[in-house]
Order: sequence, then structure tokens, then C-alpha cells
Amino acid sequence: MTVRVVCSAGTYVRTLAEDLGTRLGSAAHLAELRRTRAGNFEIEDASTLERLMKLAEANSLNDVIISPDDMLSHFPVMQLSVDEARRVLNGIDIQCGSNFENQQHVRLHDEGGRLITVGLYDGTKCTVHPKVVLLNS
Repeated sequence: MTVRVVCSAGTYVRTLAEDLGTRLGSAAHLAELRRTRAGNFEIEDASTLERLMKLAEANSLNDVIISPDDMLSHFPVMQLSVDEARRVLNGIDIQCGSNFENQQHVRLHDEGGRLITVGLYDGTKCTVHPKVVLLNS
């Protein structure tokens, strides 16, 4: 039997197969497990190791490397002032409006438009807490 599962990170597909077998009154195991998508990335967009090695030899890896900002493009953006950027780079929460959903991840850009931090919006305080600092200035 072939089964296609769309699930979130942390789902134990092997355990799911075992549970399906139990429900069917039989034993079950995986003959193959293939991740065809992770977040916004599909397997059709992936590169083989062989292709990456060839690109590296040709100094052309930048042709396929996806920037962190592009990888996180599904998160909303907040443009920071110089002072706000300094604060988040030091791990300090910043005040903001209620433009986001509670506990939503937000990309934080410096004045030059560079992704410097990924933060988490706290709707009760109307603040964004820097969770991952990407640029150290």
C-alpha cells in the first residue's frame, strides 16, 4: 500500500505506519520514506549532491543558494530604525503595533533592508522578541 502523508514537523511517520497496521489488524512497516516537501520547499526545487559539487567546482554555488530572507518570505517583515536594530541585535524586545498575530514569527530588517533577526510577536505586550539573530554588527 502506498500512503501519502501531509504533516507538520515532528510527526512520527514510522509510528503512523505502525498505527495503521494495528487498525487494519496486521503488521505494518515502511518500505520507503521520502520527504517531498519541507515548508515552502518542494523536492522539484532540490539539487543533488553531484550537481552541488559541480557548481562548487565552477564557483557557481550562488546560483542555487537561497538567502535566509527568501527562505523566510512567508513571514511578515518589520522595518527597523537604527536604534531598534541595535536593540534587537542585543536581544532586547522592541515595541510595535498590533500588525501581527500573537506568537507569529516576524522578519526584522535593518535600515538597509537586510534581514538581521527573526523575532516572535507577543500580542499581549505588543512587542517583538528577537529569537534568532542573523547579523552581528
